Amino acid sequence: MKKFKDSAVALGLMISLMFVSACSSSSNNTANTYSKTIQEMTTFINTQITNDKVKGLAVALIDDQSTVWLEGFGKADVANEIPVTPDTHFEIGSNSKTFAGVMIAQLVEQGFNIDEPVTRYLPGFKIGAPLGFTASNPITIRTMLTHHSGIPGDIFNGGFSLKSEPHKTRKEMNQWFLDYLANDCQAFPIDLVSSYSNTAVALLSDVIANASGKDFADYSEALFHTLGMDQTSFDHDSPKVADHVSKGYSSGIESGPFYCSLGTSGSIISTASDMAKYLKMITGNGMGERGRVMSAATLETMLINQSTSPPLDLGRKIGFLWQLTDQDLSYAGNLCWHNGGTMTMMSHMTVLRDHKLAVVVL
Repeated sequence: MKKFKDSAVALGLMISLMFVSACSSSSNNTANTYSKTIQEMTTFINTQITNDKVKGLAVALIDDQSTVWLEGFGKADVANEIPVTPDTHFEIGSNSKTFAGVMIAQLVEQGFNIDEPVTRYLPGFKIGAPLGFTASNPITIRTMLTHHSGIPGDIFNGGFSLKSEPHKTRKEMNQWFLDYLANDCQAFPIDLVSSYSNTAVALLSDVIANASGKDFADYSEALFHTLGMDQTSFDHDSPKVADHVSKGYSSGIESGPFYCSLGTSGSIISTASDMAKYLKMITGNGMGERGRVMSAATLETMLINQSTSPPLDLGRKIGFLWQLTDQDLSYAGNLCWHNGGTMTMMSHMTVLRDHKLAVVVL
């Protein structure tokens, strides 16, 4: 799995690097501008699929509002010889977190204050102070968005289960988190250090529901509709995605299918063609395929550093759950990125904001 993850991230990075070279071309012909990038990356992808036992993947490259490359490679179902296409469904894992960031940004545009204590929107939330420390400032939405809340990160017992087994719903999983945390303590004091927390981000789905006064499923589906993402859902059983998801493979062996109950922390299922529409919203200053998702100003707020950047973070910056620093791409200017993984699938996306270029690999 680690080898697969490294390959997905490396592939996204390499395409990003080649993107910068391609965009420096003086040609106004999009096909000519990116032909070398596509040709070289196609060769690289086919080699990686063989070397790393990756059965299939899909890639999308975006230049501003144009999708300049959208293609599937390998098999979505090896046994039945079903190829990956741009419309093959994949679990995108932690890339789901960025959608939570988008929904929070929409609420901010309506007056939501991310510096309010999380207890205002999660009345049942309780957690002890870190061992060796006294209670400090309350955990806020901001600290949850930037992974500085100190909420323990990976306590998702039952977050993944085989589809054939009983599984928790998103609401049941979040209630389990609240019950568990009430008898636990923070891993770190607030704002001491960035500490990636799947638990904190999963709870944001209930924050979004309570702050908006809407059912989370309805709120998220409305966002997908505005984005034009008609093949995407947080719900594995949604008719939009059920029975259309690529088979999962671990070291070349079919495994699963698994059910993910982690909501905003990692449950989205999507396609390369839909994810291209999502990234066009970022390069398009907040405009979705069917309408405006957020203002350009709100998009900027979402994608600027929201943490206190304590020294222990070593220069890393984060917006509303979007990572904003990448040492390998530091010369490319402002950027945002994220990656994700489930039991058998990995994904990566990068947006080079100053160049309005983006890539996603599923």
